[in-house]
Amino acid sequence: AELLALAEPRAQGDARGGLIVPRLPRHRELADRLSTTEEVVAGAIAELVRLEIAERDYPGLWIKNEAALRRICESR
Repeated sequence: AELLALAEPRAQGDARGGLIVPRLPRHRELADRLSTTEEVVAGAIAELVRLEIAERDYPGLWIKNEAALRRICESR
């Protein structure tokens, strides 16, 4: 859910669609915000990439499937 809060629509004309977190905060910063560990944050992001819901787009994160990410958030 924190990633959705940080995300914004991709630039108009970008055929890839989805959302972009233009500059993904460091794992430590996200972990502090969420009262968890860097390992949990890293694992969660890696899982989203593995499931092809997101893709690293350095220095940011491309959320390719917003609906799938929202479903995951709602199920937790």
